[in-house]
Amino acid sequence: MSKKSAESKISKALTGGAVDQFDQWRRRAGRLNEDAVVQIINDPVARNALYGAFAHTDYLAQCCLSHPDAAIEALVGNPSEVLSQVARDLRALDRVTGPTTALARAIRPLKERAVVAIGLADISGKWGHDQVGSSLSDLAERTLDAGLGWLTRLAYRHGEFTAQEELAPVPVPGLFVLGGGDLAAEEPGYVGPLEVIVLYDPEVLKEAAIGASERVFSRIAGELADALGLLNKDGSIFELVQHGRILRNESIAGKANLALSVAQVAENLEKDATPFERAWFAGVRVVAGDRTAGQAFIETISQGIWKKGLDADEIRAAVASVEEQSGGQKKSAKGTKSTKVVQKSTPMQAHWRLVQTCRLALGQNHEEFRHGTARKVFEEAGRIGAMDKLTA
Repeated sequence: MSKKSAESKISKALTGGAVDQFDQWRRRAGRLNEDAVVQIINDPVARNALYGAFAHTDYLAQCCLSHPDAAIEALVGNPSEVLSQVARDLRALDRVTGPTTALARAIRPLKERAVVAIGLADISGKWGHDQVGSSLSDLAERTLDAGLGWLTRLAYRHGEFTAQEELAPVPVPGLFVLGGGDLAAEEPGYVGPLEVIVLYDPEVLKEAAIGASERVFSRIAGELADALGLLNKDGSIFELVQHGRILRNESIAGKANLALSVAQVAENLEKDATPFERAWFAGVRVVAGDRTAGQAFIETISQGIWKKGLDADEIRAAVASVEEQSGGQKKSAKGTKSTKVVQKSTPMQAHWRLVQTCRLALGQNHEEFRHGTARKVFEEAGRIGAMDKLTA
């Protein structure tokens, strides 16, 4: 097909602003990629995938405009090749350090290239749901690892760790990140939120002859959230939901300890944890940092979590908690001006709370509930009769 007829075909397919975006994307692709662009236009599947990105997904469209070469590789080549290049570049960040803003600037274009590859592979049907989910999960883990290593090296450089070694060991012994919710089940969204908790084990640190205060770990956790988009809310990297706040029962607006010791969490889960907290930890996995220490912690808490299970009243309480936290602000006693701010839950967060509660309630007797995607949890619940099939 000639260039002119190709242009006619794409003009008929696109409408409105999508036409302008496609033209802009083609110009950015340049003459060197002209043959590949024509190939995409002539392929109905590839053409419709790119059109879908420009017409319906603002974030993916902007990523495609910023990285036209990644879009070409994803549609006429191999999306996995783009992800391999991103993984390589994220590993290369182990030689760099700097402020939080520099970390965000370093990660942003790499994450955008990966989103182009995964998103177009998803829309075009090259990849199924499972491969899309696992690819996003892998990207999130590599991003968290890179960010945690970057901030740890910065803390060493500023003298916030005491150690015999001049250079920071990465990962820092005893410092790790657990992922829950959709991240644990390898189904994270393209921009998040990623449900995580940053933990550290003082005993492991002591054995490695490394000293640091609790304040250092909380600062690292906070800066990791800042770098990945918690404050700017633009979805450019990943937004983090920090469960250190939940375990301290402190509001988002208040001061919160974003990193906790393994002893603090274990004690909380044993004595005062709510059904939701226990349900959240029932499905976690290590997603960054010292994976050996993280897995040891999961094994330590697992026995108590599954031994207790959940009774019917606790399940109802967990569901009620979802509804309450979706309600926004609550006024205080009559005659006062103060209000109690309750963190709102997004539909997906409420969905995952139900998944986690279901997993904990049924996982004691049915091990297949303990890990797996939300879809599998509900399918199994319907299959064994724990939930009617229509509801599941």
